[in-house]
Amino acid sequence: MAALAGSGVADDLQKSGLEPRPEHLMTRTLGFVVLATWFAAGCAPNTIIRRTALINAPMAPTREGQPLERGDVRLEGHISGVNTAASGGFFRFEPGVATVGDPGVLIPDLQIGGSLWAGLPAGFEIGAQLYYAAMEWADPNVFGVLPFPRGMEEDLLMGGIGLRLNIDTGNPRLAVGLMAEVNLATIPEAIFVCRDAERCADESASLATSDDERYRFERIDHELFFLPNVALQLGWRFGDVPQAYDEWLGENAQPIPRDPDAVSISAMPFFTLGLQSSVTNTGFEPDFTTLPDDTLETLTVGYIGIGIDAMFDKLVLGGSMLLPIEGEDAIDFGVVFNFRVGVQL
Repeated sequence: MAALAGSGVADDLQKSGLEPRPEHLMTRTLGFVVLATWFAAGCAPNTIIRRTALINAPMAPTREGQPLERGDVRLEGHISGVNTAASGGFFRFEPGVATVGDPGVLIPDLQIGGSLWAGLPAGFEIGAQLYYAAMEWADPNVFGVLPFPRGMEEDLLMGGIGLRLNIDTGNPRLAVGLMAEVNLATIPEAIFVCRDAERCADESASLATSDDERYRFERIDHELFFLPNVALQLGWRFGDVPQAYDEWLGENAQPIPRDPDAVSISAMPFFTLGLQSSVTNTGFEPDFTTLPDDTLETLTVGYIGIGIDAMFDKLVLGGSMLLPIEGEDAIDFGVVFNFRVGVQL
């Protein structure tokens, strides 16, 4: 168009209406912005009550990885990242479209924590873990989930104990483990009420005001939840493995002593199948008589996962990827990535 400007063709195009004028482009851009804002607000039903709960996101079992021998102690730090995806939009956040009766929850994109576990006789392990997620790390499951009032935001703290049983398979490289842990968490739920009950009860009403102007904050409720996580893990251990017959026996079937100064290196890829608990609610509530109640309840989540656990002498590194299977259509956790670093003594 720059080349045409000198020849007067650009002026002719503008006069004929074939080229959009700058003011037309500005008007069109503003129109798109208004339309996008209206669409986002219009995705939420105008229910008389809205509720917002900060819930825990799915995560891997705390003691996934290689088994502990009797007397071993493992101290680890954990990071769990959730890809809150919708409609297969992996690696990007995309809230869903709400309908009446759907949950309204905030899902942490990041959870951090630590754990301390010890090996016991007969293949048992016992330990404890603690996890934390800030509300500012969380995203809504659907459009229209109202944020907690400014200055009243709450974070999620979750902790508990666990037990693991390592099954003797007759082959030290084949690791089969049953893992179970129970965490306690206090889940906060903010409750909002529509300022104009008549108009909110009428789904056909056109409401030009924003959600923040349309709803007033009522209160915050809390409920304590027991959140179990149970899983079966299958793995194959490579490298230096205690009691591995193919490394400890020589030509005459005699034990080969190990060099006490040698650095031990091992790794184990594994597969996990499990069930765990999160929380759901009724975020878009049309029944005003439920106002005195909270609607928090347990949400069961199945999952399958793959991962790897590696040891470099006393240093432990691990990671896994989980695919949650939710029992609630309006909550899509997407893919969960877990990373661990620690020491084993």
